[in-house]
Amino acid sequence: MAEFSYVKRCLAEFIGAYLLVFTIGCNVIGGNTTFGAFSVACMYMVSIYAFGAISGAHFNPAVSIAVGTAGKMERGFKAVLVYIVAQLAGAIAAGLSFRVLYSGTGITLGPVRSGQHIAGALLCELIYTLILCFTFLNTVVSKAKGGKNQYFGLATGFVIIAGAYGSGPVGAGCFNPAVAVGLVSSSLFQVGHKWLALFAAVEILGAILAVVLFRHVRPEETKDDEPSVEVVKKKKKLKPEPVLSARPGQPGKLSVSIISATGLQHLNMVGDKMYVMCQVLDSETDQPKREQNKRFKCETKIIAKTLEPVWDESFMIDWSVGDSVEFIICDQGLLGARTEGTVAMWSENFYPHGFKGALPVAGLDHATLNLHMIPHVPVEVFTPRGAHQEEESDEEPPPKPREDKEVELGSKLVCEFMGTYLVAFTLGLNVLGQTKAGAFSVAAAYMVMMYAVGDISGGHFNPAVTLAVYISGRGGGLLKIKGDVLAYWAVQVLGAILGAFTYVLAHDNETFPLGPGAGHAWGQLIFVETVFTFLLVFVVLSITVVDALRGKDYTCFIVASCITAGAGAAGTISGGTLNPAVSIGVSTSHLISGGKWYECLIYAFFELLAAIVAASLFKVLYREQLQKEADDENKPLLKDSRGLGFGSPRGPKDV
Repeated sequence: MAEFSYVKRCLAEFIGAYLLVFTIGCNVIGGNTTFGAFSVACMYMVSIYAFGAISGAHFNPAVSIAVGTAGKMERGFKAVLVYIVAQLAGAIAAGLSFRVLYSGTGITLGPVRSGQHIAGALLCELIYTLILCFTFLNTVVSKAKGGKNQYFGLATGFVIIAGAYGSGPVGAGCFNPAVAVGLVSSSLFQVGHKWLALFAAVEILGAILAVVLFRHVRPEETKDDEPSVEVVKKKKKLKPEPVLSARPGQPGKLSVSIISATGLQHLNMVGDKMYVMCQVLDSETDQPKREQNKRFKCETKIIAKTLEPVWDESFMIDWSVGDSVEFIICDQGLLGARTEGTVAMWSENFYPHGFKGALPVAGLDHATLNLHMIPHVPVEVFTPRGAHQEEESDEEPPPKPREDKEVELGSKLVCEFMGTYLVAFTLGLNVLGQTKAGAFSVAAAYMVMMYAVGDISGGHFNPAVTLAVYISGRGGGLLKIKGDVLAYWAVQVLGAILGAFTYVLAHDNETFPLGPGAGHAWGQLIFVETVFTFLLVFVVLSITVVDALRGKDYTCFIVASCITAGAGAAGTISGGTLNPAVSIGVSTSHLISGGKWYECLIYAFFELLAAIVAASLFKVLYREQLQKEADDENKPLLKDSRGLGFGSPRGPKDV
């Protein structure tokens, strides 16, 4: 973001905060209880995408504090303070705007019912501000994901849906000190101002706790030798930029190795023959170079499914700066070949030590070539007129991302605990608050946590999912022993129980039971819980093997949609928990009101049974695909470059 001045950044923060608070005001005063939170979430989301490249799209002092505390802000806390001023100014302007628009009507801050305790509202503000900042840190500025995904705005925006519906009935729903200031300003600071400091304090506390958890689950973020996403290196004196050049008329030698190739098996091949060909394109004509009046190409052996290390060719070819080495995926060999996809590497990309890494093949969904190219050419370093580069700063080069094997089980268990806690807490708030979009809110809670930490723990948050992942063998390097499954189950149940007691605390010790809804019997309850848990689990497993879905930015949205569909359909019959841990949490918290705890065991039994059926059917329907994966020792059972998934996407076998 170095190209944007701080004036532009502050203007972006002002506009974003203004739009957010103005949207909230219009929905609240207009009485839009059904789609109000969805409206606000969409405004937040699109603003993040619109202004993210300019300012980072915080629009929230808590987010700015979290980013600054995590060391992700250029100029540190000086920039944080400037951002906060712009955000507060935008929020106050928005509060005054909808006050004028609605003829002097303002919005209060604090409890919504007479006699309601403020503790419930503050608790919701703390938890959902923490989740908002935690999601932002993980999806927007983390070293593992920052700048590498397109779902960051969706994930951050949908925290509003997860939190606002359930928090509204207890007087919460800001999750943003600027929003709190904007709402109070709409009443000219005459109503609700006494709660303003408390709201801001717990929201800032949530931001700080988010940083603590962020650094715990991502230990690489605590290393000082790697610059953060938003930090721009200081410019020093300029020095000439080395450029690779072959002496005119003298041939250069390029050693090319294809280490492996994955994702090729889904091509529509002719004659079951597939090749990888290589040619050099001239930088001026963009045409293949020729050697002795013959078009030069190197060709691999026939590929059946994936390409093992079978190709290691060296060839002599004239090449110079700007030329590209093109790899072509085709079928039928050299004669009559039909191109399926290409990869092009420019000479500058592998100077001076060669290139080694994975390149996605253009035109294909998942095909990837893992290449190693080393130029062996007589080179001279010169400086074209006007070509300069910045000298490296005193900071050491960023280290390589941590290896998958370094992801500790403790970090994964913390993620599973947080996700299940949030799901149980959100469900309880919506049930006790009698909201009209409870299923959607719970689904959003699932989704944002899957986006935030799916690359660490797999994002199960559900013992039924964990069991199915283990049975089906989709657990990568994590769930290979029963002890790992039991550890996941333990933290999931613990998280759900604590989440349940938290919503009880927020609602002044009010609880609710499990059991059939009015006019329904236990048989109907068992049937719908089994059917929709089966749906959830089978979809989770399917997206790990279907090429059109695996690794896509919308996979977590697909899974969350299962919650929306299942909980919405089964809600009036069974409550639609679809999760043994959440069922146990609800029944455990209801004990303080004289509830029957054994009811959760009925839920859990049939939900786990549904998981077993889903995993078994999955193994039958996808037998061929699973066998192909099992035959390839170098290919992980669950591969996901964007940090999405439900097995162990960062297992030790990941490419």
